[in-house]
Amino acid sequence: KQAHPEEDPWEKICEFPIGSIHVARPLMNTEFGTFVELIPGLEALLYDQNGGSLEIGGAVKVSIKSYDLSRRRIEVEIPS
Repeated sequence: KQAHPEEDPWEKICEFPIGSIHVARPLMNTEFGTFVELIPGLEALLYDQNGGSLEIGGAVKVSIKSYDLSRRRIEVEIPS
């Protein structure tokens, strides 16, 4: 039986087009915002000039603002 290599979560980025809304899980608050998990292994930054203050492990609705595939960075925002 051949082992399957682990799937790269970035291969699923097409499921997250700019402007789409998703439920994410806050992972870590920082001085510049909160890192959230869209799917296991695919994290994004929810920028907050006042610092991150979301409940870790909860759920938050976010909108995909931008991403940079070469740097593997995603920025999300709270939908208006």
